[in-house]
Amino acid sequence: GTELLQKALTEDPDFFMANYYMALMSMGNDEKYKSYGNAAVNCKAKLSEAEKLIKSTMAALLEKKDADVTETGKKLVEMYPKDIYAYWVLLNLQDIVGDINGFHATLLKALEITPNPAPVYNMLGYSYMRLNQNDKAEEAFDKYIRLAPTNPNVYDSKGDYYMNIKE
Repeated sequence: GTELLQKALTEDPDFFMANYYMALMSMGNDEKYKSYGNAAVNCKAKLSEAEKLIKSTMAALLEKKDADVTETGKKLVEMYPKDIYAYWVLLNLQDIVGDINGFHATLLKALEITPNPAPVYNMLGYSYMRLNQNDKAEEAFDKYIRLAPTNPNVYDSKGDYYMNIKE
């Protein structure tokens, strides 16, 4: 995904969402994070109402890296309750601020509306592990395997589960 975002930014350096996602993925590298984040915040392209909300989260995070921007993510989900991508944005924001319980609750809601539940079950498995609910984590990973048996990641995730329980 990073290569495709880079390619998009080569073609259009003012591509808001590409800069936004590159900033999020670069949070461990202050220089890149600020570069992409500032490019997102200073974007001159015409943005949708949803993009304007997302832009406000980046501005807040640039000002204070641990700013609680989850309310903005919740507004996005309220605006688009049947759009899985709104939930992905909220999940990212909840993960940034360490809201494990909110993250988990959002995954359960996302599961109700997504046309492709496999990735949600993957994240749900990890969420259950973070909540020390290993039985439920195993069930989620097993469901992920049943839904996407040809995806190698399903087995990697189940391997992470076994490492977590020390098997």
